[in-house]
Amino acid sequence: MGAKRARRIETAAAEVRELVVTATAVSAEGTLAASAAAALADRTERASRTQERSPVPGDARRADDADPANTEVSAAHLTEATETLSGLLRAPAGHTVSKVVPGPSKKEIAAQKAAARAKAEAKAAAKAAKAAAKAEAKARARAQADRKQAAALAARATKHGNGRIPSNLLCDLSFAPGEELRCDAAMAIEKLNAAFRAAFGRNLTVNDSYRSYADQVAVAATMGALAAPPGTSNHGLGQAIDLGGGISTFGSAEYRWMAANAGKFGWIHPAWAEPGGSKPEAWHWEYGTGA
Repeated sequence: MGAKRARRIETAAAEVRELVVTATAVSAEGTLAASAAAALADRTERASRTQERSPVPGDARRADDADPANTEVSAAHLTEATETLSGLLRAPAGHTVSKVVPGPSKKEIAAQKAAARAKAEAKAAAKAAKAAAKAEAKARARAQADRKQAAALAARATKHGNGRIPSNLLCDLSFAPGEELRCDAAMAIEKLNAAFRAAFGRNLTVNDSYRSYADQVAVAATMGALAAPPGTSNHGLGQAIDLGGGISTFGSAEYRWMAANAGKFGWIHPAWAEPGGSKPEAWHWEYGTGA
């Protein structure tokens, strides 16, 4: 509260107190009852809000010393003084300036939301990339372990005679139930089959794969000179396969695809099986023989 306003309130309060004291002294049964006058005097005393007041004219005078003839108080006068004091007490203590900070505009809100979305998407993309890299690393490690295992099994298979490789050293073909090859050859044909399926929408057709010695004897009995002597066929080593589904015909789309792509996976068409070879067989393909 400013000093000037405090003085104005003090002056108005003093006037009201003087009028109340005077009115009470004139007559306890006059325009203001004694109890009401005391309550109003108490209110103005508290409302002045100052620790020290200037001497109020009339405070030192005893009520019974007042001259009734010279101190007559009108209700209108007292009402006016009271309203003046009340107005001062209701008035704001000072002018407070509040700084109003405007909220964000619709455009700014949209930009904030877009930035939040972009941040969330970037975080999700980074998480996905990290997961993909982790999965790829695991896949590479697994493939390397599979190659290592296949190579170990193949090395053990070579220690056995043609057509006499134990089944635990051979690997099944996932896309051709019942067929098996030496494990390194099996792994290579699986990859070749995946590429063939991507090109033609179907798996390779396998008519024959590993042949035991007994199977070679049976084939030789059926095919005669067209079959290798038992114990000499690359089928008995788990490194040869006979294919159908179009590959068995020279010049077909499937055969041409094989001729162009099989070598990428370690599979070859031997010279003796080529057109004009000693035994033309479009269906016969070998792995790792170099023939």
